Amino acid sequence: MRELNGTAAAVLGFLTTGEHSGYDIAKGLQSLVGDFWNVTTSQIYRELRTLASEGLVAAGPVGARDRRPYSLTAAGHEALNGWLDEPPGSDTVRVPLLLKLFMLFHLADPDDGALAKMADAYRTEHADQLARFEKQLAELTDSRFAHLVRYGVLYERAVLSWLDSLPWRSRA
Repeated sequence: MRELNGTAAAVLGFLTTGEHSGYDIAKGLQSLVGDFWNVTTSQIYRELRTLASEGLVAAGPVGARDRRPYSLTAAGHEALNGWLDEPPGSDTVRVPLLLKLFMLFHLADPDDGALAKMADAYRTEHADQLARFEKQLAELTDSRFAHLVRYGVLYERAVLSWLDSLPWRSRA
C-alpha cells in the first residue's frame, strides 16, 4: 500500500463522520479545510477510486443523481491513524502571484503599472481573507481551533506586509 498523501488522509478523515458521496466530500472539505488545504473535486474522485482499489474505502451502489456513497473501512481507519502518527512533512507552497511574477520577469520587462494592478488585486483577496479569519477568531469558543485560525491571521498579515513593501505597489 502507498503512503497516504494529505488529500487522501483528508478524505478518510471526512468519512469518519459517516457515508458520503464524492460530491459531498468535496463540498465538505472545501468548507472545513479549504482555507489551508486546497482540494479540487477531480482530486477527490481520483483519491476515492484509489482508496477503493486499496480497500481503504468501500463504494456503495450508485444512487440518486448518479452519486455513489463511500464509507471508511477498518483498513482505511487504520491507515488514517497511521498517517496521523507520522510527522507532517514539508509544506508545499503554491502562490499564483509568485508564479506570475516569475514568468513576467523571465519573459518580459513588465511596467510598474501592470505589476501594481496585479499586486493590488492580490492584496484585496488577502485583506478579505484576513477579515474572514479575524471574524472567525473572534467567534471561536474552542481554543484548539483558534490556534488554526490564528495561523491564518498571522499568515495573511505577513502576505499583506510583503505586498505593501513591493516597490511598484500603488499606495491608493
